[in-house]
Amino acid sequence: MKTENKFKSKKGFSENILDFLYDNIDYIFMVIVIIAVALIINWRIRGLFDTATSDKENLISNNPSNYSEEKSKAQRDLDAKNNPSKKTNKDSELSDVLIEISIPAGSPSQVVAEILGENNLVDDAEEFYNYVAEQGMETKLKYGNYSIPENADYDKIIEILTK
Repeated sequence: MKTENKFKSKKGFSENILDFLYDNIDYIFMVIVIIAVALIINWRIRGLFDTATSDKENLISNNPSNYSEEKSKAQRDLDAKNNPSKKTNKDSELSDVLIEISIPAGSPSQVVAEILGENNLVDDAEEFYNYVAEQGMETKLKYGNYSIPENADYDKIIEILTK
């Protein structure tokens, strides 16, 4: 008789577990879906913040002001003569002047060219955009805050905006 009670109690326990699962399977699936969505959102947000952090680190390590400080006046004059994409209407003495610009996230290269034109970093925004397109760099320009030397040529501006 004792063996029958043990058998009945085990069957009752397994039936209770099955009943619990059948009754609560909807809640279990909802919790699993919520956890999966939370993990996916966390993964995407972390990716966005990692990109922003790496952009700031690049700006700090590749500070354009170091470029203007290291380059001598004679070297700048030589570059102005040898580089055909150099803007000729800017005085080479003004290279120590840095212009702060902010490129919004998701800005197409046309908007970037307009921002550069508004800040007098390029003479003609459309010409700069065409130059960027010729170089195949229109999708490589990045958003963020930049300090660009006032008399930087197109190649230097592109180099700064793609780091």
